[in-house]
Amino acid sequence: MTTMTTDPGMFSLIMQEHEAMDARLLETRRLTGPIRNLVVLSAAGLAAHGFAVGLVAQLVGAHNTLHLGFFLAGSPALWLPIAFVCAFLGAMMICLPSFYFYTQLSGLDAPFRVITAQALRMQARTSILLMGILPFYVAIGLAAIVGFVQDLDTLLLLGLMLPFVMGVLNIKPLHNAFKRLVTLLPITHERRGDFLGRLVLGWCCVFTAVCPVALYRVGTSLSAVI
Repeated sequence: MTTMTTDPGMFSLIMQEHEAMDARLLETRRLTGPIRNLVVLSAAGLAAHGFAVGLVAQLVGAHNTLHLGFFLAGSPALWLPIAFVCAFLGAMMICLPSFYFYTQLSGLDAPFRVITAQALRMQARTSILLMGILPFYVAIGLAAIVGFVQDLDTLLLLGLMLPFVMGVLNIKPLHNAFKRLVTLLPITHERRGDFLGRLVLGWCCVFTAVCPVALYRVGTSLSAVI
């Protein structure tokens, strides 16, 4: 009698923090496919969320009820999805050298491609969480359009903040991922104390400093032409 086993899909590996995902992302010669899948999943979630927020902004902004100039130019339903994707993935590309430096400084000898895959893994998880909460945001947006929700500026600010809020929920999974990787990666030098905590804090601080600025700059530039 034979037992059939199935390889968990990318979605399950990301959300369940499966050890199989750690092993898959350490195969540096076979990372092209997983990295591509993570990029697509990350972009899809960010674009869907951006479209929902932009559509609500466009519909309620037509009634001149908004005070947020960020949403009043162009067609937010068109440029905001692009802005979210470009800002978050672009900020990640800018931060990757810092991520690599902090990881090496912590004593983990992780190749640059592995660092890239781990960063995208967290962004993909954020995108999955965004898609999960999207129906609730759309429902509130529809209520705002028909007049049941009055504080529209707060609603749209919430839309801008949700990707960052979902990102905060991924701090613990990121820490856990590195705790598992410690047993798999070479250690260049021993560190005392909670060096993994400092590593994750460094990652979060540099990304949080770059991403909001990137979102604002990309958004204002796109709104002028779309």
